[in-house]
Amino acid sequence: MIAYSLSTFTAHSQAMMATIPFVLFGIFRYLLLVHRRDLGEEPENVLFRDVPILVTAALWPASAARSSR
Repeated sequence: MIAYSLSTFTAHSQAMMATIPFVLFGIFRYLLLVHRRDLGEEPENVLFRDVPILVTAALWPASAARSSR
């Protein structure tokens, strides 16, 4: 998380910092599902079946593309 955040600060466009919340949400949502619901055995099922993670995964590229202009 720290490495991603720092890389957005040094990117060509400072607007890439707008993508940090999407990455943080995705990581913390995955950790919540693994620790609270014991869904860590098959991570691909967690990533492809959890709607909030799928929405975040769709919004991140949109915000990154918009930020890189």
